[in-house]
Amino acid sequence: MDNERNENGRFKKGRKHPLKPAHEIQQISDAMHGKTYRYLGRKSSDNRYGLFECLVHKTTFEQIISIHLNGQTPKSCTECYHKKLSDIQKRVQREWIGNRKKHPRYRSNQAITQTSNEKFLGRYKFLGRCEDFRYGKFECQHKNILTQVIYQHTKGVHPMGCKECINEVRNFPKRSDEEIRMLGYQHFEGKVYFLGRLKLKTKKHYGNIICREHGVSFEQSITNYIKGVRGCILCRRESSKFQKAVFNYLKTQFSEDDIETEKKFEDCKNFYQLRFDFYIKSKNLLIECDGIQHFTSQDYWGGEEGFRVRVFNDEIKNDYTKKNKIHFVRIAFYEQNKIEEIMQNILVQFHTGQPI
Repeated sequence: MDNERNENGRFKKGRKHPLKPAHEIQQISDAMHGKTYRYLGRKSSDNRYGLFECLVHKTTFEQIISIHLNGQTPKSCTECYHKKLSDIQKRVQREWIGNRKKHPRYRSNQAITQTSNEKFLGRYKFLGRCEDFRYGKFECQHKNILTQVIYQHTKGVHPMGCKECINEVRNFPKRSDEEIRMLGYQHFEGKVYFLGRLKLKTKKHYGNIICREHGVSFEQSITNYIKGVRGCILCRRESSKFQKAVFNYLKTQFSEDDIETEKKFEDCKNFYQLRFDFYIKSKNLLIECDGIQHFTSQDYWGGEEGFRVRVFNDEIKNDYTKKNKIHFVRIAFYEQNKIEEIMQNILVQFHTGQPI
């Protein structure tokens, strides 16, 4: 038999692959291209090629059948191909504009002033940009006009040029432990607690810190703690490949400005505010990615004690979303391969007005 296969389902060596019938080609084409093309038949001189008709633009063209069934837009239909290129260009431009807004080079004067006040506690006054828009003019407390790259300033680098400011910064007194805790509380709400400075001279800028959620103690630079940088290994692990896959899919459906990660509410807390993985502002939709540690006890995630805490926190989140009428979806770790299918069903429910 020409169609005999081996144990792996492949055609045996020397056997010919059977040609797909016309109705099967048309069925796959409708699924991949949304019933845009009609299959007319195979090319007589080369059966790899097929003749298709574009139902939108009323044109006929040739294309390799296997490529057509993989979903590739035919170049021979110029209108369809140009529309695809235009859509790609619009998406890339939208992503570029979204990323550009986050860069200090394109920030407004108000945003630069706000960042400067947060980084330097009002030490420098932003006067405006220079002719080279990458640079800005700043006035220090001693009425000296200083020029600095705006990007460096927003990162917390002090501008050079004022000796009084340099001496004051060098001789700035060490923060007390209580002050460090208060500054860290703005980012962690008590979840990560500063125990005290290290006594070693080589690590005088480091502190002992404990994560109350996972019970992990670690060393971290005091500067990073004040900035809100996560030092707990388990907290960092929560940003898993699973969450990244969900985030990458959400970026294809919504603008990055519409997606908020690690969303928190002031009145949704268990001693500290609980975090939701994603929040879609336009849909009032919260999305939570539940790893295996949300279903079973895992030694790496704090054992039985950590599991009980996670279950209790999950119940708080469920009750909070119901009470405040916020759409809430949980995606389990065993549904990682169905992210696109799950999200498409949710969007369909939004459009049809069905409850989620």
